[in-house]
Amino acid sequence: MFTENDIEKLFVKEEYEAVHKSDFAIVLGCDIQGAIARADMAANFYFAGGAPKLIVSGGVMRDYGGKKLSECEIMRLRLIEKGVPESAIIDENRASDTIENMTCGLVEMCKNCKILKVRNVTVITQPHHIPRSVLTAKIFLPPYMRIFGYTENTREYIEKRKADFVREIELLNWVIGDSGADSREITDRLI
Repeated sequence: MFTENDIEKLFVKEEYEAVHKSDFAIVLGCDIQGAIARADMAANFYFAGGAPKLIVSGGVMRDYGGKKLSECEIMRLRLIEKGVPESAIIDENRASDTIENMTCGLVEMCKNCKILKVRNVTVITQPHHIPRSVLTAKIFLPPYMRIFGYTENTREYIEKRKADFVREIELLNWVIGDSGADSREITDRLI
């Protein structure tokens, strides 16, 4: 099981802040502040040549600018504001959690290409969420796909929001304890 002392090992990895060329990126929905932060990261990833298509995933409705918008709509608006062309954005407005982000994201990939040609997928989210999101993608996306995670400013984020990281460790421990998965295998995938 992971402890608070494992924060550095689990979350601070150069590979999470590197742009890996991918066929698609799945940008995970969140509350308004998180959705905007994740869209900003996705725009940076896109303009760095990370992926030609960004799947904005999130169907939970939020109050935004006096309107009810889904998380994916909020992220779409932010990406366009940042200069990402609309043609590069794919809406996925059904997901309400991380597992659904992956399964519904896979459906969108299937609709937009020959799925067996997809080799690399990047998951974009905030630093505290990246290990669990990458692990979830590796579990729910086809095994022939290489999965990468992308986030930004992990060390600064840890200093500001340590409670988020502690909560993620609790969730990871829950997954290991209740999923029936081999805890050593999960630990090996994360560390």
